[in-house]
Amino acid sequence: MFSHPRSPRIPHRPRRPGAWTRGGARGRVRLRGAGLALALVLLAGWGATARADLRENRYPDGALMTQWEVRYEAGEVFRDGEFRRYHPGGALALQAYYRHNEPVGVWTWFDAEGNVMRRVRHEQGRRVLLDNGEFLQPEHVFRDPAGRIKAEGIMKFDKPHGPWRFYFPDGSLQVKGAYVTGVADGLWITYQRNGQMIRRETYRLGILHGEFRRAFDNGLEAERGSYDEGLRSGLWRTWYANGQLETEGYFREDLREGEWRFYAQDGTLLRRTVYRVDTPINDLPLPKPAETLAPIIPDPHALPFAPRLYDENGRRIPLHVPK
Repeated sequence: MFSHPRSPRIPHRPRRPGAWTRGGARGRVRLRGAGLALALVLLAGWGATARADLRENRYPDGALMTQWEVRYEAGEVFRDGEFRRYHPGGALALQAYYRHNEPVGVWTWFDAEGNVMRRVRHEQGRRVLLDNGEFLQPEHVFRDPAGRIKAEGIMKFDKPHGPWRFYFPDGSLQVKGAYVTGVADGLWITYQRNGQMIRRETYRLGILHGEFRRAFDNGLEAERGSYDEGLRSGLWRTWYANGQLETEGYFREDLREGEWRFYAQDGTLLRRTVYRVDTPINDLPLPKPAETLAPIIPDPHALPFAPRLYDENGRRIPLHVPK
């Protein structure tokens, strides 16, 4: 009847599926693999002024998944124009708009049958919901054969809509989150029986989008990062079960970019490697015994669009792409 976020319909950590295509005034280039030559293709054109490109990615069967417009200005790339996401069957799932990285206009989400699920208007940085989303049915409770509550929430058109909770057989809370017409949306949190949070993630109509955190059973953090429309983006870190940092580095569209650092379980830095399009390009020297490494500053090429980084005094850190 409905999908829990752990079901195959809402995958965790989706890899960048299928073939990706970049297009622009110079023609379209299909990206079929990773390597130095591919990295050079991706980096070509950086530094150009006011150049527009059309980007898209596809499902494994070749069907269009997402498509969006970007613009290059002064060495930075911005989302600018229409953004579309499609269901696996080809139906439009989201129609959205950006101007210089900022959401603008009316965003509309659709289900696989073409019905409007949500409409939001962006006004000066604020999101205004255009639909009232009234609940048509009261709260529902689902029980196992022994009569114990398994899940409870509100239904709309025979689909879960709004806050929902799932329980262990002993009655303790296992998962809580919210749906929009049967699709996971917003913050979802997973717990152990003792109440310890082991997973925290945010969905945008079934797609991971925003901060993601995962913990070990002992409560120590295991992984932290963020998603952009289902793809890992920005700084990601993983830890060992003993609390020591394991890896840290930046993702761009689910692929490693820039410097990545790898550590042993005792905290020893093992390796510093520079990546381009998920391919290791070269290793950097390890620090001397008395030397302290500075935090990783992202390579501008590693970011999906223009970075907004600030120092300890709140001043923006300018990043420039070599021409």
